[in-house]
Amino acid sequence: MNGVFISYVSENIEIVDRFCQELKAHGIEVWRDRDNIAPGLRWKREIRRAIQQGAFFIACFSKEYEERDQTYMNEELTLAIEELRQRPIDSAWFIPIKLNECEIPDRDIGGGETLRDFQHVNLYEDWDGNLQRIREIVQPTSSEPTNASTVEQSVNLNAVAEFFKGLTHQNRRNYDRAVEHYTEALRLNPQLVEAYNNRGNAYSNIGEYDRAIEDYNKAIQLKPDFAEVYNNRGNAYNGKEEYDRALADYNMAIQLKPNLADVYTNRGIVYNSTGEYDRALADYNMAIQLKPNSADAYANRGAAYDKQGDFDRAIEDFNTAIQLKPNLADAYTNRGTAYDHKGDFDRAIEDCNIAIQLKPNLADAYTNRGAAYHNKGDFDRAIEDFNTAIQLKPNLADAYTNRGATYGNKGDFDRAIIDFAKAIELNPSDARAYNNLRIAYERRGQS
Repeated sequence: MNGVFISYVSENIEIVDRFCQELKAHGIEVWRDRDNIAPGLRWKREIRRAIQQGAFFIACFSKEYEERDQTYMNEELTLAIEELRQRPIDSAWFIPIKLNECEIPDRDIGGGETLRDFQHVNLYEDWDGNLQRIREIVQPTSSEPTNASTVEQSVNLNAVAEFFKGLTHQNRRNYDRAVEHYTEALRLNPQLVEAYNNRGNAYSNIGEYDRAIEDYNKAIQLKPDFAEVYNNRGNAYNGKEEYDRALADYNMAIQLKPNLADVYTNRGIVYNSTGEYDRALADYNMAIQLKPNSADAYANRGAAYDKQGDFDRAIEDFNTAIQLKPNLADAYTNRGTAYDHKGDFDRAIEDCNIAIQLKPNLADAYTNRGAAYHNKGDFDRAIEDFNTAIQLKPNLADAYTNRGATYGNKGDFDRAIIDFAKAIELNPSDARAYNNLRIAYERRGQS
């Protein structure tokens, strides 16, 4: 291993993921325990070996690190200090960076010096500028280029610049602008695998799943062992409700990288959608084991418990998800559903209100709030919410089923029948819509 060892605490996983992705896009090899230790290996020995053989050691300090009473990052720092003492003092190897406002620990490294004697980088103050400073240190060197290779290098640098412009827009959820920059990056360098992957992610985020899949196919063609791309393509197939293809991609991603927690969460979502709740729970449990701070895994496990009728466990998981990620709108929406199933309609409405405040275009939140209003007997408010849900997501079968049930309770059987028929058209396996359609016909005939 001659790449860069990344040391961090799990609370900073999202920003570290972004940091590593940007290093990889510049051809810099990174090593992290969650990605590079295969099942069955002695992980402590693998970490020691990676630190000793690494070309650089980057320590990601943060306020979250300071707040930890115990963390294996301290052991990694101890190993790094041991390695430091054996290396020349005039060459850069240990690179401390700050992810947010914090202090570098005053740990002794011998010779009257501490870790604070190393020049650190405040990554949070100037992300692009300080990332460039880090890259200048850890970027693999090459021999003096010829004139032809200088031109090629310039084109590649411009492609990378466009890639990071796309990444910036993607992080700001400006997906159309992100696509523009990724497209320009690929025009300049058609071999830029990460650009295909990220453009696919941007397309997925705006629901253009076919375009996304096309980009993922190209990325896999260029890099057949890119586990994350299989995961992302699986998400696109899931968005198209092509569950068999999604499962095949998730299985491949797990085969290539067995400790990739998000893949288990995503595969669990598919199992949840197909009614295989035990398999879904097993996947969510694995995701939480690999990534204990994964709010998405807790939120989705809560949804599986809710489907099984275990509402208390569901609410407990949603509480954990919200504690880990207070702005996770889906967790509030699903907790509202669990409260609704328990008959606590006011709490259900309150949770859906929060979800809508966080994410105003979340159709499921309107559907779930409408269901709670329906159960409270406030049919007009319920219909208003179902109308909004359908306006936001015209193919949301549950919204039509629920609105039909509300029209039925109001005695408007003609409208109820139209809605149940639409729900069945969108979801032919919706048994509730079939049953309600039959009842609506019977009640209309009796009225």
